[in-house]
Amino acid sequence: MDQGMKSRLDGLKDREARRLLREMVGLAENAADAEETERLTLADDLLELAYRYVEQSQGMLAESDALRLNVHLVFSMSDAGSLKVTLSKLGMRQKSQVLAFDDQFSVGPIWQLDTKDGQQFRDHWLMQHVPDLGYWLSKNRDHRIGRMLETLYAIPADKTITIWCADNAHDQTGLRFALHLLRGRRQPIRIANVSEMYLVAFGDVGSRFEAPFAQGQMGREQYIELVRRSEDLPLLVEEERLRYEAEWLELASGQRALRLWRDGRIVSCAVDELDEVILAMVAELQAASEARAYVKAGTLLVSLLERERQALGDSFLQERLWHLIGEGKLAFSGLPGAVHRFGVRVV
Repeated sequence: MDQGMKSRLDGLKDREARRLLREMVGLAENAADAEETERLTLADDLLELAYRYVEQSQGMLAESDALRLNVHLVFSMSDAGSLKVTLSKLGMRQKSQVLAFDDQFSVGPIWQLDTKDGQQFRDHWLMQHVPDLGYWLSKNRDHRIGRMLETLYAIPADKTITIWCADNAHDQTGLRFALHLLRGRRQPIRIANVSEMYLVAFGDVGSRFEAPFAQGQMGREQYIELVRRSEDLPLLVEEERLRYEAEWLELASGQRALRLWRDGRIVSCAVDELDEVILAMVAELQAASEARAYVKAGTLLVSLLERERQALGDSFLQERLWHLIGEGKLAFSGLPGAVHRFGVRVV
């Protein structure tokens, strides 16, 4: 949090400060029992709450909006939280607005996603194929696709937009969707691809150095450095924007509901594309265990995502595990639910 914000907090009246404290405690209590991915957004929520109270108290909403010259767009709530906190550390928060989609663009249909019919079709598919997402679909409504479309369309023309992504199908699909939504807008847009930026900033030329495939894989100081450098990134030229827009139309015209990042591009696949990979990894982890015991589902999913370098989300992969269990290819032990509660083994 920058010094200006700290001094403005000092100016809150006692009653306002008590209300702010009560809401902060409520957020912390809710986060205490939440899943890990939700706890990651606590710093974001607390910081945003403090800013809102100060702006309301001091009648500075219009002034704050005028100061925000840059709009940052990310594709997860945890990435939004990290970015907001980092912008504050760098003294850049007041001039920046952070917007976030709360979705998993690597999974599920994306046909006509900029229409209500397309969004309802997608939600219906997710409810059928990834039931755990039912609870998720009811949360963070301001960050769901329909609301975010309205938010993006309302961005003033004088703001510069930075779209954050990494080399994974989720971010890269989201990037193309965002540029499709912003087509025809003359706003300056830049892409902050943290995988590419990381190699430039920290990689050794000619080495087997691997860049992170997701924003959350970086160390704190490394991420701060990339955010600091983001303002110097080049703006997209018209030819690049048209290419991304065309790639979105091609992606959205297909019927397959799984997208993977392979060889530097998005590949549309059937939902069972990784089933054999999952079975092979379970067998491998079993063999590595002296007792050939059940493999913890959480350990399996982490190992799978790291080796395959994909961003798919636990809910989808859990559903694939239960599909394989239902087919009799895997057995399970424990309690259904969160990945830390059960294990699997090859039958």
